[in-house]
Amino acid sequence: MSTFGEKLPPNNLVDGLLVRKKQLESTILGIEKFLKVAPAGRLRISTNKGTLQYYRVMPAGITSDAGKGKVAGITSDAGKGNDAGIASDAGKGNDAGIASDAGKGNDVGITSDAGKNQINGKYISKKRQSLIKELAQKNYYLKIISYLQDELKLINALIECVKNAGDVNDNIVSPSRKELIETVTLSDIEYVSRWLVLEYKHKVFFEDVPELFTAKGERVRSKSEVIIADTLTRLNVPYRYEFPVALKNVIVHPDFYCLNVRTREEFLWEHFGMMSDVEYSKAAVEKLMLYQSCGIFPGANLLISTETQTKPLSTKQIEQIVKKFLI
Repeated sequence: MSTFGEKLPPNNLVDGLLVRKKQLESTILGIEKFLKVAPAGRLRISTNKGTLQYYRVMPAGITSDAGKGKVAGITSDAGKGNDAGIASDAGKGNDAGIASDAGKGNDVGITSDAGKNQINGKYISKKRQSLIKELAQKNYYLKIISYLQDELKLINALIECVKNAGDVNDNIVSPSRKELIETVTLSDIEYVSRWLVLEYKHKVFFEDVPELFTAKGERVRSKSEVIIADTLTRLNVPYRYEFPVALKNVIVHPDFYCLNVRTREEFLWEHFGMMSDVEYSKAAVEKLMLYQSCGIFPGANLLISTETQTKPLSTKQIEQIVKKFLI
């Protein structure tokens, strides 16, 4: 159960589903293009005294590629001159380096079965690895494409279902009843307001520390922290400055404690601004080791920004981190 009275986080499936949808569509398109120009027939593999032998099995009544109208539901190119740079088999002697079977007795190591039973297929010489691999690839694609198409249909249906659901609370709860119940899911605005209202004390500012303030008037300890805080505010990322976190028997105060509103994930953010200083760098490493020993890892639930005297922090660097993890 998530915090702040939310039993069920919002549904964030669509982003991942859209990525998978795009991948499936691209893969299916590639397979369909291959099948349009794939050689007719299928590959049969048998073993003779421990040696693999390959055979090309043609559909019943067809002895060559010429004259075929459809192959596995793909329109044949027969009767055309060229299609995407591939010559038609019809009336030609060669197709991408493969001799036509029509009207021949033997074809580069393939014995013609014209007029014979083709159940066993025509023997393919191992020298013709290109044809063997194309037939094997075709067999695989013909089997896998139906599974990919089924998955794509399911993903499209699920995307539509999730989108139609929208804001569940608004769809099923009238305004007059909303104040009387505890909904299982909070709107983003409700969740953020509850997340930010939590009171806490950050570290004390000593008198000799420069007074630096963010755009919204919050005091911080460095110009770099001003950049980070203002960027978070501009990109609508809620944060708590120097929020106390208990790790083992130690209380640490990460520079920023941030919320990804969309996923409800919380991230600690440490800015190490004096990495040119040996003692400072040593303390930074020790702090990172403490975080890791408590299950807090960079890129998972810990964000890190750094700078040195010669490589100062930039707004672009901060925006990249925010857009990757917090939006």
